[in-house]
Amino acid sequence: MPSKSQESVKHVSVYSHIAPLYDYMMRHVNYVQWYRYIDSLLNAYAPNPRSLLELACGTGKMLEKFAGQVPVLMGLDRSFEMLQGARQRLSGKCDHLLLWNGDMRQFAIQIEVQVVLCLYDSINYCMSEDELTATLDSVNVCLQDGGVFIFDICTRRTCKNYFRSLHEVDTFAGTEFVRRGRYDDKNDWQINEFWLNQQETGSQYFERHVQKIYSLRAVKKSITRSQKWDILGVYNNFTRRPGSERSFRVHFVLQKRTG
Repeated sequence: MPSKSQESVKHVSVYSHIAPLYDYMMRHVNYVQWYRYIDSLLNAYAPNPRSLLELACGTGKMLEKFAGQVPVLMGLDRSFEMLQGARQRLSGKCDHLLLWNGDMRQFAIQIEVQVVLCLYDSINYCMSEDELTATLDSVNVCLQDGGVFIFDICTRRTCKNYFRSLHEVDTFAGTEFVRRGRYDDKNDWQINEFWLNQQETGSQYFERHVQKIYSLRAVKKSITRSQKWDILGVYNNFTRRPGSERSFRVHFVLQKRTG
């Protein structure tokens, strides 16, 4: 598919046309394990929250795990198409649910929440330290004093070991897709490109996803320079061991300073 003429392929925004395929593409992800890990962090740092907001909530698979456990659930995502999947998944399962389209770098809500999540290296879509700082500031404003923000980052080690030369070809729900991944060492970018071919119509689409891969030092710098956060934990993968550059994934647990 990538060899087709450029004129026949429509370039579209990220997570627009792969949205119906996303859950299938991510079927290898153990969301139950991930939920249990996040829930253990909440039990330690923010037990029994009554309100939770997930940034880049996607199709709502993580929010679904908290349905019935947290009374007020909210989700924000830049993709209308991903949010449609979330609405379908969460319909009738939550006491109070709010989903809206927005940018995690600049958003506002009318109420303060107790917990904010940003998972599956979604924060790596912040393409500069300024964008990362803007996200941290937006989250800080929407949190109650003492509220907790949990997010994870993908590390250079993950990109270099698993995504440097990724090539996947598959078909789902009448759409053939090709996914290619590569790591740009010069810019510290993880680049994932998707070619989609809708078999019934022959329509072809292309999405290009770029994430900035930060060192732990750079992330900590953005956190500390705002003077609005206390770092409660920086954890290796899905453990309570300290995270490092040798980790494949690092979870950060931050608490909004009071006063």
